[in-house]
Amino acid sequence: MRTLFLNPPSFEGFDGGAGSRWPASREIESYWYPVWLCYPAGMLEDSRVVDAPPHKISIDECVAMARDYELLVLFTSTPGFHVDVRIAEMMKDSNSKLKVAFVGPPVTVEPAPGGPKGQLYDMVKDPAELNNLYQKRADIVDSLSTLLQKYKDQGHTRPLGGQ
Repeated sequence: MRTLFLNPPSFEGFDGGAGSRWPASREIESYWYPVWLCYPAGMLEDSRVVDAPPHKISIDECVAMARDYELLVLFTSTPGFHVDVRIAEMMKDSNSKLKVAFVGPPVTVEPAPGGPKGQLYDMVKDPAELNNLYQKRADIVDSLSTLLQKYKDQGHTRPLGGQ
C-alpha cells in the first residue's frame, strides 16, 4: 500500500516550535525531524516521509502529492488539529480512495467521543497504560479532582485552552 507519512505545513513564520517553548526570541529556525513518522515508514515498502514545515511545502503541494498514495498518515497537534483535518479533507477530495490515519496528541491523548472523560492508570500494576481505570475508580477520580480544584483555587495552576 503506497503510504504518505506527512508532517503537515504550518503557519507562515513558524520556527519549528522550539522557540515557542522558551521566553527568549531566537535568531534561527530549529525543527525536530519527525522520527515518529520515519520509524514506521522505514518498514513499509513504497512509502514516503514528507516534513513540510522546514521545506516550505505548501498545502496545495501536499494535496497534489496525495493523488499518488493509498494511505495518508498525518501527524497532528492540538493547536493545529482543525487545520490538519481540513488538509486531510482536501486530500480526500483530490483522491477519493485515500485512507487517512491521524497520529499525535489530539487523537492519542484526548478522550474519544462517548468514551471516558479522562484517564487513570495504576502505574505500578499497569506501566504500559493498557487498562484505563477512570470509570471504575470514581473514588480516586473524585479525590484527584478535588485536589486539582484546590490548586486552581489557590492560583497554583492556570487554564489551558480556555478550560
